[in-house]
Amino acid sequence: MEPGAWHYLWKKSWHFSRAEEIAQYMNDNSDPGETVLGSSLIAPLLSLLSDRQLAADFADTNTKRFKAGMVGDPDSWRTICSRNPGWAEERCRIVAAESEMWRQVCRTPVRFIVAGPRSFFTPQRMTSHPVARRYFKPVRLFNEPHLSMDGKYPIVLYRRVSDSPDSGGRWCATHSQTTTPR
Repeated sequence: MEPGAWHYLWKKSWHFSRAEEIAQYMNDNSDPGETVLGSSLIAPLLSLLSDRQLAADFADTNTKRFKAGMVGDPDSWRTICSRNPGWAEERCRIVAAESEMWRQVCRTPVRFIVAGPRSFFTPQRMTSHPVARRYFKPVRLFNEPHLSMDGKYPIVLYRRVSDSPDSGGRWCATHSQTTTPR
C-alpha cells in the first residue's frame, strides 16, 4: 500500500504506450465493419485508433455493470431465476446482464476481444468462459509497462476463429442461443 496522494499523482502519469501498435495489429488483421469488444479501460481507445466499432456499442464492460444487473429488459433476471430456483436474485441479475451483452455482441461481426487485468475480460476468464473459449483464440500478447505500478499490464488479443456467421446470423452464441431459435 502507498499513501493516497502518491497513488493519485502516479496514476495521473499513466501512459498507454502500446495503444497505436495494438490498434495497427487489429486494423491489419480485421476487415472494415468488423467489431471489437473488451476491457473497458482499453478497448474503447483501441476501437477508435483501429477504426473498428465497439461490438453492439458496449463501451462499458466494467464488472460493476454486470454486478448491477443493468439490462434492457428489467424482468429478464426473473426468467433466469425461475429456471434456476436455487439461485439468489443477485446471481440471476448478473447472468441476465451478461447474457444480454453476449446476445447483442454476437449479432455483430466481432473480430477481437481485448483482455486485460482487473477487467470483466481477464485472460483467465477468457479461457474458462464458454462463449469466449469456443469462439475466440488468443493471438497476441502485448505487455504494457505504463498502466500498472509494477510495469506489468498484459493485454491479450483474442480473435474470432470463424470467418462467417452461423445459420442464425450470429458470429458467436451462448448455449441458450444455440438450443433455442430466435
